[in-house]
Amino acid sequence: MSAEREAQKFFRDLRRQGFETAKTNGGHVRISHPDLSGPVFAPSTPGDGQRGRKNVLAKLRRMMRDRRT
Repeated sequence: MSAEREAQKFFRDLRRQGFETAKTNGGHVRISHPDLSGPVFAPSTPGDGQRGRKNVLAKLRRMMRDRRT
């Protein structure tokens, strides 16, 4: 699968889980969720690769976990 398709699938999967995504003017994607206190920003270019997506997922997991405590 190409890097661009992987990035598209990543953001599509987030939207299916209730997250909202919006592109910024600076080449990033703003990810928000009604249960979170603030947004998370992710790189939108496919060249940022798997590591960037893993970091975003880790940040979202931490934020979701912390909201419960």
